[in-house]
Amino acid sequence: MSKRDIRYVVDNRLCLSCGACAAACSRKSISFHETPGGYLYPEIDFATCVHCELCLDVCPGIHYIPQIHDTYLKASHSDSIQNALVGRATDDKVYYNGQSGGVVTALLEDILERHVVDAVLCAGMSYFSPPRGEALLIADANDLGKSQKSKYVPVPLLENLRDYLKHYKSIAVVGLPCHMHGLELLKKVIPDLEDKIPLRIGLICDRILTAKSIDWLAKQATVKPVSHIIYRDKSRSGYPGDPSIEASDGEIIMLKAADRMAIKDFFTLVRCRLCLDKMNAGADIVCGDPHGIDGVNRVHGETLVLVRSKRGKKIIDDAVGEGVIKLRSVSVSKAINGQYIDQRVKDWKAYLLAWKGLKMPLPDGAENLQGNGKTGIKLYENNLQQGLLLDSYESVNEMLKAADSWLKKKRLKRVMGVPLRFVQKVVKKIKNV
Repeated sequence: MSKRDIRYVVDNRLCLSCGACAAACSRKSISFHETPGGYLYPEIDFATCVHCELCLDVCPGIHYIPQIHDTYLKASHSDSIQNALVGRATDDKVYYNGQSGGVVTALLEDILERHVVDAVLCAGMSYFSPPRGEALLIADANDLGKSQKSKYVPVPLLENLRDYLKHYKSIAVVGLPCHMHGLELLKKVIPDLEDKIPLRIGLICDRILTAKSIDWLAKQATVKPVSHIIYRDKSRSGYPGDPSIEASDGEIIMLKAADRMAIKDFFTLVRCRLCLDKMNAGADIVCGDPHGIDGVNRVHGETLVLVRSKRGKKIIDDAVGEGVIKLRSVSVSKAINGQYIDQRVKDWKAYLLAWKGLKMPLPDGAENLQGNGKTGIKLYENNLQQGLLLDSYESVNEMLKAADSWLKKKRLKRVMGVPLRFVQKVVKKIKNV
């Protein structure tokens, strides 16, 4: 098939569900629909489509952005970061309701109240059965609580951006790397986008899961209809938090974070495996968990903040000056090392090679970025094939049963690993004597 529209991206499983294709379409011919495996993919209404091909031009799923990848491949990643800080929101309500330190919400509240922007585009988790991730456009700072905590599922955040920009002069965007890549590519069709989006707050992203991960977690918790989910609820178990499932009658059931992590590889979006930009190199400010940083509050959590641009620095400085956040400087190199970026680069190159080995088309610009040889290639191929398999089950129930079996194997492996880890510790101590 020739690359004529967004169907090419979907057919070859390169879609990131960012929503950029829909934002590029002035005819509103593109909408998003959930697949049986929980992917959120665009569909075209050919009754209104004029075959302009703009949907393909702005798709970050098939277009690598050289500047982004250069920050990982051509220099030390630390060179792209002006400052690294750790801290929390000073408002206790914002802090304790946040996933980590509440810094993103505090920043958004500050820029809305100071009229730096007219609105904020971010992600939320819906309250209906079954719950799903959703895009939120927030103009009232009092509504920001709806956007707190992570949503590890597809959200086509940019889908209605063109309409939003008609009603608001300036919008801050909070999103994953794919959303920031989509914004960059949308400059081709929305020339004044840079002026209308004066602030981009990026979230550190390891990967996301298909929407059916919500249904699986709900099934583990209760037979009742489920109206809401929090992937990491620190209000009950402390930071970093366990999944909490809210049934339609208001009952809250807590699950184990270890099980959520164990099932991660089963539900990972296949295109996430081909993404290098964990640290959101296209954002002005980047926020996430402070892995590898000493002295962090491990009970209630804190936020790692990376400053990437002058306008990002100004927003941070103003917020600190206003007293809405409290931050302290930390080592940039430690912040980067704590995110295992070197390993991420190695894994990413191996996934590109494995993807090609599966006879799947690489994103444009990736041909010369893949690794060499076949070291560990089977593991990478297996993970990719798992992502491709999700839409192939005869029913959703069959897929959820397969996820149950996956978890049992992971649990068994975890239990079997305890004696081995004990022996390794003993051997290490003996060597140090």
